[in-house]
Amino acid sequence: MADMLAGRVAVVSGIGPGLGIEIARLYAREGADIVLGARRTEVMEPLADEIAGAALFFASDLSLPITGASLDVNAGHWIGGS
Repeated sequence: MADMLAGRVAVVSGIGPGLGIEIARLYAREGADIVLGARRTEVMEPLADEIAGAALFFASDLSLPITGASLDVNAGHWIGGS
């Protein structure tokens, strides 16, 4: 089922040790471009390097409403939206 998500963008927030990292890896293996969001960039940076070119990351704390909106806007710009 490789490339099941080819041409799609997945926004994965809460990247930290565990589930978020594995979800991002799975989506990337299936061909999606990944937008990562987490409070700690030291967790996201190695993962973005691992996904190699198909990932973009933003420091974000989704407990703050403005952060969620900013993550969405930045992801939209990256994929060519408005």
